[in-house]
Amino acid sequence: MTISPSLPSSFNASLDSGTGAVTSQFVDPSKVILHTEPSCTVQHWQLRDLVQCCQDDPTKLYYVNHRSVYRYDTITRKSTLVQSVDFTPVSMSVNNGYLVTGGHEAQLSVKSLSDNEVIRTYYHVGGTINNGCHISSHLWTDSPLNNHRTPRLFVSNNDNTVKVYKLPSLALVQSFEMGVACNFTSTTRDGKLMASVSDQNDLFLYDISSLNGSTLSEQGTTTTTTTGESLNTNNINTNCRLIAKMQEYTDGGFSCTFDPTGTKLAAASQDGTVVVWDLRNTRQCLRKFEGKQKEQRGACRNVKFSPVGCIDLLIFSEHESYVHIVDMRTFEHQILSVSDNIPSEIRSNRGTNTSSNTFGVIGGGIGGETETRRRTFLVGRSSINDICGIDFNCDSSSIFVGLTDLIQEYPVDLLKRRSFAKGSMC
Repeated sequence: MTISPSLPSSFNASLDSGTGAVTSQFVDPSKVILHTEPSCTVQHWQLRDLVQCCQDDPTKLYYVNHRSVYRYDTITRKSTLVQSVDFTPVSMSVNNGYLVTGGHEAQLSVKSLSDNEVIRTYYHVGGTINNGCHISSHLWTDSPLNNHRTPRLFVSNNDNTVKVYKLPSLALVQSFEMGVACNFTSTTRDGKLMASVSDQNDLFLYDISSLNGSTLSEQGTTTTTTTGESLNTNNINTNCRLIAKMQEYTDGGFSCTFDPTGTKLAAASQDGTVVVWDLRNTRQCLRKFEGKQKEQRGACRNVKFSPVGCIDLLIFSEHESYVHIVDMRTFEHQILSVSDNIPSEIRSNRGTNTSSNTFGVIGGGIGGETETRRRTFLVGRSSINDICGIDFNCDSSSIFVGLTDLIQEYPVDLLKRRSFAKGSMC
């Protein structure tokens, strides 16, 4: 079902709070495609990375709805159930042929997308909330004795650790002790660098190149799951090195990402800012951008670089209503009011401020919350403007924004993005 939204005439330009420049249009909001069949749910009010695009098909994406993950086809406009779990997923990652979901009581499920088989479901891998899951694009050699190469799973947990597992075996390769609850972790495509954001205003940058070809002892303590399976929790490789600890925002970070070249790093913070670093000089940031709203509504929850390098775009989302698009060549800035593109039919069915979706947190709040909230199971009614996730499709031709009642698709003008000044070429 395609619905053409009514757009405000004043939408086209505003000021970029990061640079003061008038924004450019990298997408035409009047050409938005509204996918009203999929319905996303906010599972934890701070964790908003539950819409992710397929890495090898620009027409497919994955989204979370309550205790299920669906694959949506933008051509047929149909959703297919991929997996249902008996916990509430608050984090998800789709890459290299695997789907991983993490729960608020340290649950972890791994599913092979190639043969549609659930490989592992653990009901407690240690710690509390699995705030973030990240499947690496890089493939590591499992052993110096063979050339078998597999991805790694990076799990950021409220127990102050980032745990690294082999896929699909879930053998523990590394456990990073951060000293603070970890919210999200990302790696470069070549597998050399890892970045992690936490409840504090620190962004940790590690050299993880030693993970390649690591062979680890099988000895160590174990955690037994409710299914009787065990995870080794003491296989710790100490060769990885902390390169830098950057502090440019004032509150907890909830998302971080590397650009395709591995030379730029962006992080989104609850204080309403997104900071970009050039990793050739980590002592000062390259650029800082601010959300349009203040306090909780303006908290920046998600940030992504375009996967095709020569497109050179960065997107980030606020807690609700607004998605920002940044030109990484000029730092010009477009702000999308995604709430303006919610059809009146949906608003009349649901109301502008309420939803049947509930969300909460068990075992502690994150991101600098008060003691009362940390100790309370938070259940609320999500806004129709809540953003559940954002992503580029694999060829960077579209930007997808997941809301609680629909998914918006904004086509990117690739021809314009592949045009360079001074005769330079992609």
